[in-house]
Amino acid sequence: MRLSRGLSAFLIFFLTLAVASFLLNRFPKIPGNPSMMAKEQIVTEGKALDIAGAVSPQELKTEESGDVFLYDGLIKRQIIYLNNPISQLNFSPTGDKFGYFVNYSIFDENIPFDKQVALRIEDARARKSKGVFYGSYRTSGWEWFSDKEILVSESCGSECQAEFYIDLDSGKEYTLQYGVDYTWSPNKDWVFAYNYSYRTGITVGDRFGRIILRHNIRPPENETANTPLAVWSPDSEKLALVMKKSNDKEFELVIFDSQNKFKRIFQSNADYVTEFKLTWSEDSKKVFLNDKEFQFE
Repeated sequence: MRLSRGLSAFLIFFLTLAVASFLLNRFPKIPGNPSMMAKEQIVTEGKALDIAGAVSPQELKTEESGDVFLYDGLIKRQIIYLNNPISQLNFSPTGDKFGYFVNYSIFDENIPFDKQVALRIEDARARKSKGVFYGSYRTSGWEWFSDKEILVSESCGSECQAEFYIDLDSGKEYTLQYGVDYTWSPNKDWVFAYNYSYRTGITVGDRFGRIILRHNIRPPENETANTPLAVWSPDSEKLALVMKKSNDKEFELVIFDSQNKFKRIFQSNADYVTEFKLTWSEDSKKVFLNDKEFQFE
Protein backbone atom coordinates (compact mmCIF):
# COMPACT_ATOMS: atom_id res chain seq x y z
CA MET A 1 0.00 0.00 0.00
CA ARG A 2 1.53 3.27 -1.06
CA LEU A 3 1.58 6.08 1.55
CA SER A 4 0.88 9.66 0.55
CA ARG A 5 3.83 12.06 0.33
CA GLY A 6 2.58 14.11 3.32
CA LEU A 7 2.13 11.05 5.54
CA SER A 8 5.61 9.77 4.65
CA ALA A 9 7.19 13.08 5.60
CA PHE A 10 5.36 13.05 8.95
CA LEU A 11 6.53 9.52 9.75
CA ILE A 12 10.15 10.39 8.91
CA PHE A 13 9.98 13.47 11.16
CA PHE A 14 8.44 11.47 14.03
CA LEU A 15 11.05 8.70 13.75
CA THR A 16 13.86 11.29 13.73
CA LEU A 17 12.57 12.83 16.97
CA ALA A 18 12.24 9.43 18.61
CA VAL A 19 15.79 8.42 17.70
CA ALA A 20 17.19 11.79 18.89
CA SER A 21 15.34 11.49 22.22
CA PHE A 22 16.67 7.95 22.70
CA LEU A 23 20.25 9.01 21.99
CA LEU A 24 20.08 11.99 24.35
CA ASN A 25 18.83 9.81 27.21
CA ARG A 26 21.17 6.93 26.44
CA PHE A 27 24.30 9.05 25.86
CA PRO A 28 23.94 12.25 27.94
CA LYS A 29 27.54 13.39 27.35
CA ILE A 30 27.23 13.87 23.61
CA PRO A 31 27.54 17.46 22.33
CA GLY A 32 24.29 19.26 21.68
CA ASN A 33 22.63 18.70 25.06
CA PRO A 34 23.16 22.02 26.90
CA SER A 35 21.49 20.94 30.13
CA MET A 36 23.80 17.95 30.49
CA MET A 37 26.86 19.88 29.33
CA ALA A 38 26.31 22.41 32.12
CA LYS A 39 26.64 19.61 34.63
CA GLU A 40 29.95 18.64 33.04
CA GLN A 41 31.46 22.14 33.37
CA ILE A 42 34.51 22.18 35.65
CA VAL A 43 36.27 25.30 36.88
CA THR A 44 40.01 25.02 36.35
CA GLU A 45 42.90 26.93 37.91
CA GLY A 46 44.34 29.55 35.58
CA LYS A 47 47.46 31.65 35.71
CA ALA A 48 47.59 34.08 38.64
CA LEU A 49 46.67 37.68 37.83
CA ASP A 50 48.34 40.75 39.34
CA ILE A 51 45.88 43.15 40.97
CA ALA A 52 47.10 45.89 38.61
CA GLY A 53 45.77 43.83 35.69
CA ALA A 54 42.27 43.47 37.12
CA VAL A 55 40.23 45.84 34.97
CA SER A 56 37.17 45.71 37.27
CA PRO A 57 38.13 45.17 40.93
CA GLN A 58 34.40 44.94 41.74
CA GLU A 59 34.35 41.58 39.96
CA LEU A 60 36.98 40.10 42.27
CA LYS A 61 35.68 37.64 44.83
CA THR A 62 36.99 37.12 48.35
CA GLU A 63 36.34 33.50 49.25
CA GLU A 64 35.74 32.05 52.71
CA SER A 65 39.45 31.36 53.11
CA GLY A 66 40.11 35.09 52.61
CA ASP A 67 41.98 34.59 49.32
CA VAL A 68 40.90 36.69 46.33
CA PHE A 69 40.07 35.28 42.88
CA LEU A 70 38.75 36.32 39.49
CA TYR A 71 36.37 33.96 37.72
CA ASP A 72 36.78 34.31 33.96
CA GLY A 73 34.31 31.90 32.47
CA LEU A 74 35.45 28.48 33.65
CA ILE A 75 38.89 29.76 34.62
CA LYS A 76 39.64 30.63 38.26
CA ARG A 77 42.60 32.97 38.63
CA GLN A 78 44.15 33.90 41.97
CA ILE A 79 44.87 37.61 42.45
CA ILE A 80 48.39 38.57 43.52
CA TYR A 81 50.47 41.67 44.17
CA LEU A 82 54.00 41.40 42.76
CA ASN A 83 53.89 37.57 42.98
CA ASN A 84 52.44 37.58 46.51
CA PRO A 85 48.86 36.40 47.17
CA ILE A 86 46.38 38.96 48.45
CA SER A 87 43.44 38.44 50.80
CA GLN A 88 40.48 40.19 52.46
CA LEU A 89 39.70 42.70 49.70
CA ASN A 90 37.15 45.25 50.95
CA PHE A 91 35.66 48.39 49.42
CA SER A 92 35.16 51.63 51.35
CA PRO A 93 31.57 52.69 52.20
CA THR A 94 31.36 54.92 49.09
CA GLY A 95 33.20 52.44 46.88
CA ASP A 96 35.82 55.03 45.93
CA LYS A 97 38.63 53.02 47.54
CA PHE A 98 39.43 49.42 48.27
CA GLY A 99 42.09 47.66 50.26
CA TYR A 100 43.65 44.23 50.69
CA PHE A 101 46.29 42.33 52.59
CA VAL A 102 49.47 41.32 50.75
CA ASN A 103 50.78 38.10 52.28
CA TYR A 104 54.53 37.58 52.03
CA SER A 105 56.19 34.22 52.60
CA ILE A 106 57.22 33.57 56.21
CA PHE A 107 60.21 31.66 54.82
CA ASP A 108 61.58 34.70 52.98
CA GLU A 109 64.56 35.80 55.06
CA ASN A 110 64.49 39.20 53.36
CA ILE A 111 61.06 39.99 54.87
CA PRO A 112 61.17 41.23 58.51
CA PHE A 113 58.96 39.44 61.03
CA ASP A 114 56.76 42.50 61.51
CA LYS A 115 56.28 43.09 57.78
CA GLN A 116 55.03 39.69 56.65
CA VAL A 117 51.58 41.20 56.03
CA ALA A 118 50.99 44.55 54.34
CA LEU A 119 47.68 46.39 54.04
CA ARG A 120 47.46 48.39 50.84
CA ILE A 121 44.76 50.94 50.04
CA GLU A 122 44.01 51.68 46.40
CA ASP A 123 41.99 54.37 44.66
CA ALA A 124 39.28 52.62 42.62
CA ARG A 125 39.61 55.10 39.73
CA ALA A 126 43.24 56.17 39.64
CA ARG A 127 44.30 52.62 40.54
CA LYS A 128 47.23 53.80 42.64
CA SER A 129 47.91 51.82 45.82
CA LYS A 130 49.77 52.70 48.99
CA GLY A 131 50.94 50.60 51.95
CA VAL A 132 49.33 51.92 55.14
CA PHE A 133 50.01 49.14 57.68
CA TYR A 134 52.51 46.31 58.18
CA GLY A 135 52.06 43.36 60.51
CA SER A 136 52.96 39.73 61.22
CA TYR A 137 51.15 36.41 61.28
CA ARG A 138 49.29 37.77 64.32
CA THR A 139 47.43 40.24 62.09
CA SER A 140 43.97 38.74 61.69
CA GLY A 141 41.72 41.18 59.85
CA TRP A 142 40.79 44.73 58.94
CA GLU A 143 37.74 46.87 58.16
CA TRP A 144 36.73 50.34 57.02
CA PHE A 145 35.81 52.74 59.82
CA SER A 146 34.87 55.38 57.25
CA ASP A 147 36.14 56.33 53.79
CA LYS A 148 39.15 57.95 55.46
CA GLU A 149 39.70 55.64 58.43
CA ILE A 150 40.44 51.95 58.90
CA LEU A 151 40.79 49.46 61.75
CA VAL A 152 43.24 46.56 61.78
CA SER A 153 42.93 43.68 64.26
CA GLU A 154 45.84 41.75 65.71
CA SER A 155 46.31 39.17 68.45
CA CYS A 156 48.64 40.38 71.19
CA GLY A 157 48.75 37.35 73.45
CA SER A 158 46.49 35.38 75.77
CA GLU A 159 43.09 37.08 76.07
CA CYS A 160 44.50 40.15 74.34
CA GLN A 161 43.35 41.75 71.11
CA ALA A 162 44.82 44.94 69.69
CA GLU A 163 42.98 47.28 67.34
CA PHE A 164 44.94 49.76 65.25
CA TYR A 165 43.01 52.87 64.24
CA ILE A 166 44.58 54.58 61.20
CA ASP A 167 43.68 57.99 59.78
CA LEU A 168 44.42 57.70 56.07
CA ASP A 169 44.67 61.47 55.53
CA SER A 170 47.19 62.17 58.27
CA GLY A 171 48.76 58.73 58.38
CA LYS A 172 48.51 58.73 62.19
CA GLU A 173 48.11 55.37 63.89
CA TYR A 174 46.68 54.71 67.36
CA THR A 175 46.85 51.43 69.28
CA LEU A 176 43.82 50.23 71.25
CA GLN A 177 44.41 47.49 73.82
CA TYR A 178 41.19 47.29 75.81
CA GLY A 179 40.53 43.54 75.91
CA VAL A 180 38.81 41.27 73.39
CA ASP A 181 35.66 41.34 71.24
CA TYR A 182 35.54 45.07 70.49
CA THR A 183 32.04 46.50 70.00
CA TRP A 184 31.67 50.07 68.73
CA SER A 185 28.82 52.36 69.64
CA PRO A 186 26.47 53.12 66.70
CA ASN A 187 27.95 56.63 66.34
CA LYS A 188 31.49 55.14 66.56
CA ASP A 189 32.56 57.53 69.30
CA TRP A 190 33.19 54.77 71.86
CA VAL A 191 34.12 51.12 71.96
CA PHE A 192 34.04 48.52 74.70
CA ALA A 193 35.98 45.28 75.03
CA TYR A 194 35.52 42.36 77.41
CA ASN A 195 38.07 41.44 80.09
CA TYR A 196 38.31 37.78 81.10
CA SER A 197 41.54 37.24 83.04
CA TYR A 198 41.88 37.44 86.85
CA ARG A 199 39.07 40.00 86.77
CA THR A 200 35.89 40.17 84.75
CA GLY A 201 34.19 43.18 83.22
CA ILE A 202 34.61 45.65 80.39
CA THR A 203 36.90 48.48 79.36
CA VAL A 204 35.49 51.43 77.40
CA GLY A 205 37.68 53.73 75.33
CA ASP A 206 37.80 55.87 72.22
CA ARG A 207 39.51 55.45 68.84
CA PHE A 208 42.68 57.16 70.06
CA GLY A 209 43.53 54.60 72.72
CA ARG A 210 42.23 56.64 75.67
CA ILE A 211 40.49 54.61 78.38
CA ILE A 212 37.21 56.20 79.52
CA LEU A 213 35.81 53.55 81.86
CA ARG A 214 36.89 50.30 83.47
CA HIS A 215 34.21 48.30 85.22
CA ASN A 216 35.88 45.23 86.67
CA ILE A 217 34.81 42.78 89.32
CA ARG A 218 36.98 40.08 90.84
CA PRO A 219 35.14 36.75 90.97
CA PRO A 220 34.59 34.98 94.31
CA GLU A 221 37.43 32.74 95.46
CA ASN A 222 37.69 29.40 93.68
CA GLU A 223 35.30 30.56 90.96
CA THR A 224 36.05 31.39 87.36
CA ALA A 225 35.29 34.86 86.06
CA ASN A 226 31.86 34.99 84.48
CA THR A 227 31.35 36.46 81.03
CA PRO A 228 29.63 39.85 81.20
CA LEU A 229 27.13 40.99 78.59
CA ALA A 230 27.11 44.58 77.37
CA VAL A 231 24.98 46.32 74.70
CA TRP A 232 24.97 49.90 73.38
CA SER A 233 21.69 51.78 73.09
CA PRO A 234 20.69 52.67 69.49
CA ASP A 235 21.37 56.38 70.15
CA SER A 236 24.83 55.58 71.64
CA GLU A 237 23.98 57.56 74.79
CA LYS A 238 23.76 54.56 77.13
CA LEU A 239 25.59 51.33 77.76
CA ALA A 240 23.82 48.43 79.48
CA LEU A 241 25.90 45.85 81.34
CA VAL A 242 24.82 42.67 83.09
CA MET A 243 27.32 40.75 85.20
CA LYS A 244 27.93 39.04 88.55
CA LYS A 245 28.16 41.17 91.66
CA SER A 246 31.47 41.45 93.46
CA ASN A 247 32.07 38.53 95.85
CA ASP A 248 28.50 37.37 95.30
CA LYS A 249 26.67 34.78 93.26
CA GLU A 250 23.92 37.21 92.25
CA PHE A 251 23.81 39.23 89.03
CA GLU A 252 22.99 42.86 88.35
CA LEU A 253 22.03 45.15 85.49
CA VAL A 254 23.91 48.47 85.33
CA ILE A 255 23.29 51.38 82.93
CA PHE A 256 26.00 53.95 82.16
CA ASP A 257 25.48 57.41 80.61
CA SER A 258 28.04 57.95 77.82
CA GLN A 259 27.10 61.64 77.61
CA ASN A 260 28.06 62.21 81.26
CA LYS A 261 31.48 60.55 81.54
CA PHE A 262 29.81 57.15 81.73
CA LYS A 263 28.24 57.90 85.08
CA ARG A 264 26.18 55.02 86.52
CA ILE A 265 22.52 56.05 86.20
CA PHE A 266 20.72 52.80 86.97
CA GLN A 267 21.29 49.57 88.84
CA SER A 268 19.03 46.59 89.51
CA ASN A 269 19.30 42.95 90.53
CA ALA A 270 19.04 40.46 87.67
CA ASP A 271 17.52 37.02 87.96
CA TYR A 272 20.01 34.27 87.22
CA VAL A 273 19.56 32.32 84.01
CA THR A 274 21.89 30.05 82.07
CA GLU A 275 22.12 32.57 79.23
CA PHE A 276 21.20 36.25 79.43
CA LYS A 277 19.37 38.10 76.65
CA LEU A 278 19.86 41.88 76.65
CA THR A 279 18.23 44.26 74.13
CA TRP A 280 17.22 47.92 73.78
CA SER A 281 14.04 49.52 72.46
CA GLU A 282 14.43 51.51 69.24
CA ASP A 283 13.98 54.82 71.07
CA SER A 284 16.71 53.91 73.62
CA LYS A 285 14.32 54.52 76.53
CA LYS A 286 13.82 50.90 77.54
CA VAL A 287 16.07 47.92 78.02
CA PHE A 288 14.87 44.31 78.12
CA LEU A 289 16.68 41.68 80.15
CA ASN A 290 15.29 38.19 79.63
CA ASP A 291 11.98 39.81 78.55
CA LYS A 292 11.79 41.91 81.74
CA GLU A 293 11.39 45.60 80.95
CA PHE A 294 13.37 48.46 82.51
CA GLN A 295 12.42 52.02 81.50
CA PHE A 296 14.43 55.24 81.68
CA GLU A 297 13.20 58.83 81.55
